[in-house]
Amino acid sequence: MKKRLLFKVFTAVLLVGSFVLPSHAIVTHAATPSYIEVNNNVGMADTVVFKGAEAHDLVKVYSSDGSKLLGSATAMRAGNVTVKLKEPLKEATVKVTLTKVNKLESVAVVADVPSEKVTPKPEEGLFSVNNNVGKADTVSAQNVAAKDVVRIFNASNKLLGTAIAPRSGILVIPLKEQVLKDDKLQVKVTHYNSVESAAITITVGEEQKSIAILEENLSVQNNVGKPDTVTVEHVKAKALVKIYAGVKTIGSARAQRNGKLIVSLKESLAEGQVLGVSVTEDNSVESSVVTIKAGAERNSSPLIAGTISVQNNVGSPDTVTVKGVAVNDIIKVYDEKGILIGKAQALKNGDLLISLKIQLTARMVVRVTLTNVNSKEGDKVLAPEAPAEVISTALDAKVITVFNNVRMPDTVVVEGVQKRDLIRVYDAKNNLIGTTSVQQAGKITVSLKVPLKDTEKIYITITHLNMHESPKVEMSVRSEERTTLPV
Repeated sequence: MKKRLLFKVFTAVLLVGSFVLPSHAIVTHAATPSYIEVNNNVGMADTVVFKGAEAHDLVKVYSSDGSKLLGSATAMRAGNVTVKLKEPLKEATVKVTLTKVNKLESVAVVADVPSEKVTPKPEEGLFSVNNNVGKADTVSAQNVAAKDVVRIFNASNKLLGTAIAPRSGILVIPLKEQVLKDDKLQVKVTHYNSVESAAITITVGEEQKSIAILEENLSVQNNVGKPDTVTVEHVKAKALVKIYAGVKTIGSARAQRNGKLIVSLKESLAEGQVLGVSVTEDNSVESSVVTIKAGAERNSSPLIAGTISVQNNVGSPDTVTVKGVAVNDIIKVYDEKGILIGKAQALKNGDLLISLKIQLTARMVVRVTLTNVNSKEGDKVLAPEAPAEVISTALDAKVITVFNNVRMPDTVVVEGVQKRDLIRVYDAKNNLIGTTSVQQAGKITVSLKVPLKDTEKIYITITHLNMHESPKVEMSVRSEERTTLPV
């Protein structure tokens, strides 16, 4: 007992004021005990974990010589206690003590400090450069782990791009600058809680070139009355198609979806004109140019003379009728001097009536053309000669009755008339004294404007629809009838 006391006193005398480790704490150093784990972290505080502590146990960590307290932690419950150190570990060892409630601090245990973990050098085959067109170039990294940091440098060690993996798998790193074919890039990877790896070198490939359009997928529409077009089949969505006349761009369009694309041209084409066509697919450079020739504008089918008839009307515009036209066909009528005198467009398939701007005369010649949709005007076709205007046939006196009335207007009754016939009554001096239009077929009564005189002569005409007035028919006026007394 006396020897032990003398040893403690001697130890205390040697250690007073020299370092923080208490005088009673005897230091042992063998292999790091299994219940102590030293974590030499990267990018965050280093830690020491004391395993299997009891509630309220106090764990302290000292520098290798015991002169500096690096950190301490009290167990809130039974289990492991983690001590966060105030500064990064720089020495090869640390000293660890345990102090239980109502007891002195334990003997210090020496624990080895491991080296910081270094990320293994990545495999070259897991990285590829995307030499994009029209957008930032990128590097794709495969098989990365969550929280991995990938950094890309150029040959001059300039940082071009960096990205942190949000999850395991593929990580795409956008680059700040465009790269060129055969450029050398350096790639470094940093795993979580590890030092950055050594660099590997990858080579930039060439930009992807669009595949030229097949000639069989091209057609030129040499339109009439609207812009000419080029149709391209089997175009990919987002692809840009350009049409060239020599080196001049005369049309372009971008595909909204996969399939057919129609490109409207800014200039009208000539028959046989050579055009160049290229395609620029998404993330690719423009393809080589494919040439194609423009065909002739389409001619309309000529009219057949037998489908044309001319109507020389009376009291309404003269007309031409063409049978068997198609919807949107245009019919034009010209006079003998080639002046356009009528035009109409078909709203449906069938017969088309064209009103003329001038009155026709008997045997007058007109010519008619047909213009189909998206076609040039057809040849002029001679229409049948215009017929003479028709004169209505004179009335038969047998169907006419004249009433010389008393104390009411005199009248003329005509039988056998047709709807829309016009009856006129004239006096001997050719003054019109009565007229009526027929509203329905049958008999019509014409009231006269003046009283008739006994034995007077009057004249009656009829005008049928779309005909001239008939010759006059003379009728005698009978005397007004006198009342007869009973015998």
